[in-house]
Amino acid sequence: MIDVMKLLRGFRGLLVAVGVVVAGALAVQIVMLDQKGQTLPLDQSRMFMGLIALLMGGLLLVQGLGVVLLLKQRPAIAWRMSFRLMGWLTLVIGAVVTVLVMLIKPDPRGLPFAGSRLAVEAIMPLVAGVSAAFALSPDDEPALEVMAAGPRPLGWLLGERLLATGLAHAALTVTLMLVSLFGEGERNPVEAILRWLPAMLLFMGLGAYITLRSRQPAMGAALVGLLWFGFAFMGVSLLPGVPALRPLNLIQPIFWAFYAYLQPQMMLHEDYLLNRWMVTLMGLLLMNAAIGRLRDEETLLFGKRARQMPRGGAA
Repeated sequence: MIDVMKLLRGFRGLLVAVGVVVAGALAVQIVMLDQKGQTLPLDQSRMFMGLIALLMGGLLLVQGLGVVLLLKQRPAIAWRMSFRLMGWLTLVIGAVVTVLVMLIKPDPRGLPFAGSRLAVEAIMPLVAGVSAAFALSPDDEPALEVMAAGPRPLGWLLGERLLATGLAHAALTVTLMLVSLFGEGERNPVEAILRWLPAMLLFMGLGAYITLRSRQPAMGAALVGLLWFGFAFMGVSLLPGVPALRPLNLIQPIFWAFYAYLQPQMMLHEDYLLNRWMVTLMGLLLMNAAIGRLRDEETLLFGKRARQMPRGGAA
């Protein structure tokens, strides 16, 4: 009988290896062109980013098959508890701050995201990322050992909480976005969703992964805030065609594909859609990586002490 999980891990390893080779070839080309005083043309950058997006999509598909196998076990979904532990205070504070920034008159010399629509797009993904960072912290979770001994995988627990967090923040974001679109007269709901949903998934995935990696929710929230600050205040300066100093010019040819707050008017429509796809993939892959870290229950429960324990049992 074929071991499906082992086969999936093999495909995942192959995709990661190919992705490393492609990223390495891209980095070498950028450095060589920089030494000649040139930059990577957008056409070549688009080709490399399209290939990397294809590999990331394949990796997500392989991981998604593992999720399908998990769903076949039909574990119970604790919706009520997931929404109760979601962190409503963060959501309320984020909503208040968003409304206040929405009322600020746009000014090129002030906040770059002041105004109704830009405020919703910029702030709500940050709030969702901070909430996701506190979704599940091993050191702060009561009765974690009891839950680990239960029939439901711990990864399912984190998935429930991230889903509840995402649904609550998405519902509020859609409500605020509808208000802003009504005031501005915009009639493209698909484009309105593409403006904020990929960024929200990225920040949520980053917050959850860093928390599980560091075992410190404050670290996850801090890195989400740091990345948000870079995107919100300095991201536009790294787009193609904008003068950039070294070594920032080395990431400029590819930064546009990962820029969470890219606007439709900044790039071609095809490039904008590729950017939205890659940002979404990064968020989903980070969420899956966070859930994957919960499979090692020994390290999850005991942290570094689990690596120091002898394999045969306690000393």
